[in-house]
Amino acid sequence: MFAKARAFLSRFAAAFLRYLRSRGFVGQVTAASEWANETHRDCAAFSYMASTQWLLLQALLIGLGDAVRRNDESAADRYHRRLAMIGRHFETNPVVSDALEHLLSASSRWLAAQAAERYEAEQQVLEHVQSVMDLV
Repeated sequence: MFAKARAFLSRFAAAFLRYLRSRGFVGQVTAASEWANETHRDCAAFSYMASTQWLLLQALLIGLGDAVRRNDESAADRYHRRLAMIGRHFETNPVVSDALEHLLSASSRWLAAQAAERYEAEQQVLEHVQSVMDLV
């Protein structure tokens, strides 16, 4: 069971890193890879799971930012809900947890706003996405 989960997460991490490279996030890919490698060396199984959670968080943050920039309400709602689900994995890290709470609050305001009135809320969401990305 654990071997299957580990193989899946390995494939997911590799696909995510390819995605980041294709989107021009080369520096972040290098930093994420180095961080994942260091973490993996420190404590093999646990760190591998932890590093995939960080990679998933980064993918969801990028997706939410892209959806908000495109004014794609349905995609933003999906990313918002997925970020809320994964947020519980970071409750032990109060800095990241607080930043995620602020991001989810801002994205809720963006989703509740009318399409013509979203500019200010969009800027807040993008600022919060960047602040969480800086922590990741």
